[in-house]
Amino acid sequence: MMIQIEDLSKQYYGSKTKALDHINLTIKPGILGLVGENGAGKTTLIKILATMLKKTSGKIHIGDYELPKDELKIRQSLGYLPQNFNLFNTLTVYEAMDYIASLKNIPPHIRKEEIPRLLEEVHLQNKSQEQIKKLSGGMKQRLGIATSLLGNPSFIIMDEPTVGLDPTERLNFRNLLSKYADDRIIILSSHIISDISMLCHDIAIMQKGTMTYSGSTSQLIKSMRNKIYVTSIDKKQEINPQYQKNIISISLKEERLEVRFFSDTVPNFENTVCVEPCLEDAYFYITSKSGDLK
Repeated sequence: MMIQIEDLSKQYYGSKTKALDHINLTIKPGILGLVGENGAGKTTLIKILATMLKKTSGKIHIGDYELPKDELKIRQSLGYLPQNFNLFNTLTVYEAMDYIASLKNIPPHIRKEEIPRLLEEVHLQNKSQEQIKKLSGGMKQRLGIATSLLGNPSFIIMDEPTVGLDPTERLNFRNLLSKYADDRIIILSSHIISDISMLCHDIAIMQKGTMTYSGSTSQLIKSMRNKIYVTSIDKKQEINPQYQKNIISISLKEERLEVRFFSDTVPNFENTVCVEPCLEDAYFYITSKSGDLK
């Protein structure tokens, strides 16, 4: 299965600007990382693909189906975790899973096997009879992850799935998602670049309703070679104004500031070395260039 998006646009009623402006994107099996600043259009794109929002124009094919014509069939193969996951607080964890499974038309005998297995995979097997209102924020998020995997969906969308998870559960989530990624499409929207870097073979970067970059994460990182630098300065020293707008990070190292930045030319000041790039470097570079690199 593949997803093909052609010239997709969305303009909300009464708005003078487009939330999505001629988006073109091909999504192959595996995990696609969807990143971008707030207001970039990620949630709008996700809601359209999840059949929760109508497009203004363009074409979307999900496997053999087309939106919006085949949205009911697409929903049958879709697993979706919204950014704000809420269920009836008085339901128990098991009841919530069973309710969502019934909405997906999963037969009762399959639910009895699948629900305990998924709860064990997200480490909630001991909370199955606990009311949702008694769960911590991280536990609720793990429950949301489990519900999105009900019915063995071939197409999964997760919007900020690791919010509220502690480091151990984030690691468990990464391992779990990697297991599910072999033969299906997973779209992972996140502000946590390290999650994208560790999980996603492909990345799509959005900015102001447009697709600034889409393609291989490894190729994107390779394109940043000889563009990422680190300089060491005294804590009281001012950063060279020429590079202030290109700063990626500043950290304290042995009473000095280590400044990481990008530059298309070799910097001409002391204590500066070229370093191997990472995905975070590439993200800051791409967004600063406003789509010059594709």
